[in-house]
Amino acid sequence: MEDDGEPGPDPLLGGDEGSLPAGLGSEDQGALAEAEEQARRWARRGVWAALPVAVALGLAGAPWIDLLLLPVLLVALPAFAVAQACLLGVVEVERLSAYLSSILAMSVLAGFCLVAAAFRGDATSLTSFLGLVAVSPGALVGWSAFLTGAGLALMVLFRVGAGWFGLREHPFLRTLMPRSGAEKTAFLGVSLSAGVGEELVFRGYVLGALGPLVGMPWAVVLSSTSFGVIHAYQGWVGFFRTGLLGGLLAWGYLASGSLLPAMVAHTLLDVVAGILLGDRLMVPEDDSRV
Repeated sequence: MEDDGEPGPDPLLGGDEGSLPAGLGSEDQGALAEAEEQARRWARRGVWAALPVAVALGLAGAPWIDLLLLPVLLVALPAFAVAQACLLGVVEVERLSAYLSSILAMSVLAGFCLVAAAFRGDATSLTSFLGLVAVSPGALVGWSAFLTGAGLALMVLFRVGAGWFGLREHPFLRTLMPRSGAEKTAFLGVSLSAGVGEELVFRGYVLGALGPLVGMPWAVVLSSTSFGVIHAYQGWVGFFRTGLLGGLLAWGYLASGSLLPAMVAHTLLDVVAGILLGDRLMVPEDDSRV
């Protein structure tokens, strides 16, 4: 991803790691001004890039509600996430505030997707469109356990293998991990809102709306890529890891016939990675990979 004009630090890599601990802030006004301009450029790109996507969807026969929402989820929102990542090294971020903002943002997005799906008919068609289909307790437990285990295995694979390619965890991700009891409690809310909300948005709504237009394989690729980019604050490792996790959860949703196991697995993965294991699942900072 390149910027217009003067090249700046890569927002996914984070630029100079020495300036990245967000909790420390920065007194360098020049760096702040540069980061803010870079963020504005990415935000503008997101808005302009969403327009041709809306036109393409219209030509493909998408309903008008999807013309409004899909370009936002697939293009504008990821661009805004990269814009936000540009500021991580130069602005102060407080963990509890970040958690609450994340919960609020995901709740709003999930609400928009519910409203968009509601335009398609009655409650039965809404739940079917979003994948909110009941499964037997045994199937729910079995699929949830399988997807959780596969997701953890993928995280371990990244922990072991990413260093071989010179990739490192974004320092901001470590500063974002909950420390106190209050932060861990709030992070449970983040895990639940992400598990339910992100699955409803990127697997339920996006796949339901995009699949009939481009085919389900391409819908999964596009949805998972956008899902990875909205986690730009995690750097390149987080982008690839999250994108592949999105693909895994999409497969689990389509194979099981219900979005519920993906919601459960996503929530459990966030709890394990954010609260129970934390740094143990992250790519090591050195070359030891242990």
